[in-house]
Amino acid sequence: MRPIDRPFLKVVIPAMAGMVAARAVSVPAAMAIAGLVALFACTVIFYRRQQFGKAQIYLWFAVFAFFFAAGTVTHSHSTIPQGERVELVAQIVENPYQQGRWQRTTANVGYFRPAGDPDAQWTRTRERIQLYIDTCYTVTTGRQIAFRGWLNAVDTTGSSYGRLMQLRGQHGRLYLTPGNLIAIAPHTSRTPAYYSSRLQNTAIERFGRLRLSPDQSGVVTAMVVGDKRGIDRDVRRSYTLSGAAHLLAVSGLHVGIVFILINLVLYLLPVLPRGHIYKNVAAIIVVWLYAAMAGLAPSVIRAAMMASFAQVALASGTTRNALNIMLGSAVVMLALNPNWWGDPSFMLSYAAVLALSAFFWPLFRLVRSRWKLLNVFSSVMVVGLVASLGTAPLVIWWFGAFPAAGIVINPVVMLTAHIIVMFGVLWVVLPLPFLNPLFSWVLGKAAALQNGAAEWCASMSWQSIPIELPQWGVVTIYVGYIALAVWVNRPQAKSTRPFTRLE
Repeated sequence: MRPIDRPFLKVVIPAMAGMVAARAVSVPAAMAIAGLVALFACTVIFYRRQQFGKAQIYLWFAVFAFFFAAGTVTHSHSTIPQGERVELVAQIVENPYQQGRWQRTTANVGYFRPAGDPDAQWTRTRERIQLYIDTCYTVTTGRQIAFRGWLNAVDTTGSSYGRLMQLRGQHGRLYLTPGNLIAIAPHTSRTPAYYSSRLQNTAIERFGRLRLSPDQSGVVTAMVVGDKRGIDRDVRRSYTLSGAAHLLAVSGLHVGIVFILINLVLYLLPVLPRGHIYKNVAAIIVVWLYAAMAGLAPSVIRAAMMASFAQVALASGTTRNALNIMLGSAVVMLALNPNWWGDPSFMLSYAAVLALSAFFWPLFRLVRSRWKLLNVFSSVMVVGLVASLGTAPLVIWWFGAFPAAGIVINPVVMLTAHIIVMFGVLWVVLPLPFLNPLFSWVLGKAAALQNGAAEWCASMSWQSIPIELPQWGVVTIYVGYIALAVWVNRPQAKSTRPFTRLE
């Protein structure tokens, strides 16, 4: 592939450099924006003078300046006093899930003031906090609540967890205890969170009609619509220890399965006049409807954007250039929120996707047969293996252990995940009574198999192998991956022998 076919390769390096510089150097936001405007103006001037070489150089510096300015502007600071009793007005962002006596969720704070002073003025803010709500209260996504309490720092030791929460814009944590809730407002504002909550609750109600055990229902609901309130503590622990916890949070895998499903359903639509346009538009709309049904979490939004880019690539006939598609989606998402680049879920998603784009076909060709049904099974196994190996260096670096159990069961749970998400989405769309036994049986068996695999791996002593991997080791491994990807995807030399007809 010629370099011109992958324009985003030219953007990634200055973009990453700009985001790193924004972390290392602190300058006023106005100064960063002024530098961006000046560099962009120079780019335009040299382009109009047809000095394209200089224009290209200034364009690279302008990209650097853009991401530097974006990183500077979006760098979040806590504005709410910590260690003091305050009154807050906030909106619940995620459906709470239970941890002991607490319901854990996150909330966007819009106003705050000191507690105990009814004459104090409300201060407007835009800050996200971790909220632990006593189980005596019932709140759902999209609800606006007023409450009081002590806001404390999420982390005071400078740990990696604290830095991650700061990247996600979460600086404070508050425990909402009995007697401190002031009011719960009805859904008066038609925000995206409101409509997302309605879609999610409709799906949850439809899953309640299926004949599933509590453990099966909790896993199915979590994997399809992102509601983890029904997952038992022991089940959650099994998934965590086995390295399969990522299945319980809707992310790129789940959105990718929906992406495959909708393209299969609409496969024949292009035979109609302008059918290819209707197909691609419908596929993108369905992906975003699914993202809304799954709660519009940041990981879901990122996955929906990636799927939208992939659909556009399918429409334009550039499906072979998967690398450019992924880099393009990454550049766009990081332009919207530069803080995502240090988020483990963002990095793991792209590590898995890029590994699949580089190694899936070379490995699949080795196991492909003439039986289509077997090929479907083999492709799912290869996806699980490649994704596990592609993300392993980052997992070791962050968690200090090699996910041996995850490598073992990933091919199995990848198959069950496809079944659960596909049949789960179909049931939400077609909750017909006469189909209830079929969907109950398929989803129940798949969830039982997946739960059993996670429980078995969690009981093994080799589930996780402690390994310390420094940052330079991670970089070295991925450089090796890149070299291997270039080698296995190298153009094959064509035979120069004349064609000989077989008698």
